[in-house]
Amino acid sequence: MSITWSGTYHTNKDRYVPDNTSANGWSGLRYDYGNFYASKTFFDPAKKWRIPWGWANEFDDANVDVVFLFSSLDGAEQFNSSWANVQDLCGQKGSGVPGIVGPFGLLTLASKRLEEFTPVFFRIFKAEDPNKYKVLMCSDARRIFKA
Repeated sequence: MSITWSGTYHTNKDRYVPDNTSANGWSGLRYDYGNFYASKTFFDPAKKWRIPWGWANEFDDANVDVVFLFSSLDGAEQFNSSWANVQDLCGQKGSGVPGIVGPFGLLTLASKRLEEFTPVFFRIFKAEDPNKYKVLMCSDARRIFKA
């Protein structure tokens, strides 16, 4: 994977300002986010550019079919249309926060004795249309821990 940002590094202010070619903030340019961590940068004087690098977890893909059955979804919580940012909603309604229909899911990246794991969980909400539902799927990296 290759990601490139362009911008200007102001040495007098020790500040990098990205060009308007990429979004800055939660919807775009981010460092030390998710599985990308311990980022550093260095300046290449020959090419006159700053090069970011960091660590990222590498995972093998697994194909898994999982079925969850419910006797009823009548009690599902109403989805609030103000919940525009799904990432924030996953943080607010983490895998340890009880809900009406959820959280339920899988422990992924688990050690054999479940000493370490990452929950991938779901919650079901009633949509504005009474005959439809919204499903929230999240990975709760905060819950990675040794038991």
